[in-house]
Amino acid sequence: MADGQLAAAVSVFQEALRLRREAVVLAGLGYALARSGQKEVAAQILGELHERREDSERTHQFFVSPFHLAFVYAGMGDNRQALDWLDKGFEERTFLMVKLKVHPAFDGLRNEPRFQALVERMNFPP
Repeated sequence: MADGQLAAAVSVFQEALRLRREAVVLAGLGYALARSGQKEVAAQILGELHERREDSERTHQFFVSPFHLAFVYAGMGDNRQALDWLDKGFEERTFLMVKLKVHPAFDGLRNEPRFQALVERMNFPP
């Protein structure tokens, strides 16, 4: 994604966040910020997602999928954490995992043996 596209994505996600503070929007913003080099701000968003995930386990009011966390970690280039959260998404049978094989955010993980093993375990059709 070109820098201009990343800047536009950040802007769109920031506006979406003003309208509705949801995990998918936070994750999208965190990913775009990380990819645009603003990793400190992306890390703050990761912190909020982690907090909200812990809270949601108690309150069930704000769903944060492991996929959301993996998405931001992938944007930050932290493959180990991204894979850890994708494994957790598989264990929890998170519905967003159906995107794993084709989602471009995970292109940087495709050559990782752990990623390939996870795709195999998911038993996607050919």
